[in-house]
Amino acid sequence: MKALAVVFILVVLALVGLYYGGGFANLDPVEQQKNFENNIKVGMSWADVVDERAPRKFIPINPEARLGYGPELKFKKDEVEDNVKNNVYKDGFIFIYAFSANEVTEVFFDEKGNISNIHHPKTVKDLFNGTMHQ
Repeated sequence: MKALAVVFILVVLALVGLYYGGGFANLDPVEQQKNFENNIKVGMSWADVVDERAPRKFIPINPEARLGYGPELKFKKDEVEDNVKNNVYKDGFIFIYAFSANEVTEVFFDEKGNISNIHHPKTVKDLFNGTMHQ
């Protein structure tokens, strides 16, 4: 029984150490989103935004598509850089930053790759709060 108690205490200590030592204690998505948005401004280039935080996904804007957007693609810096230089994104593009299921930021860029708008899309939180259609 004493051995089980010692093992339990060691596991708890290991988990506490991992939580604080591994950096999990400061993973607040609301704070991360706020810090990110405080460091980006309308007019910044896409490369400066990527230096601040690289997105996982982006969407090329396509007015002819059903919703006005193209497909959601995995972000590849070299590919986006080439396409911006070659004016492939004639209607701009969007970087999607999902800090959590409730904290999402969409950064809209013009055809030259500069921020034109920063937007917070509706999330599950809005559905539960009853603000989905406001």
